[in-house]
Amino acid sequence: MLFKQKLLSKIPIEKRAFPFSGYVYSAVIINLISLLFVLFVQAFLPPQVPLFYGLPQGEEQLFSPPGLILPAVFSFLAILINYSLINYTKGDFLKKILAAACLATAILSAITTTKIAFLVGQF
Repeated sequence: MLFKQKLLSKIPIEKRAFPFSGYVYSAVIINLISLLFVLFVQAFLPPQVPLFYGLPQGEEQLFSPPGLILPAVFSFLAILINYSLINYTKGDFLKKILAAACLATAILSAITTTKIAFLVGQF
């Protein structure tokens, strides 16, 4: 009987979902839609698009159209980092903040990508 109790105690109890888990899933979906959007509109974009607005005006700002994937990729990396931090933190408030940051990052990268595409695209 003692062996059975020890064996049952090692089986993990069902983990409860963290708060605002839908935000993280929504952020991943937004990033996937943004990636598909870039792949779809590449035919309508010029050979170089302005991507790096923080750099001085000129050639330094320009990048090829597949480079519009970069905001979504960096957003996805931020989501992965935040998700791993969510799994290691214990406070619900911090989990909520990290989940909201995932969604905000995805939305802002999608807005950036669509604004650039509609700014220079020829639809």
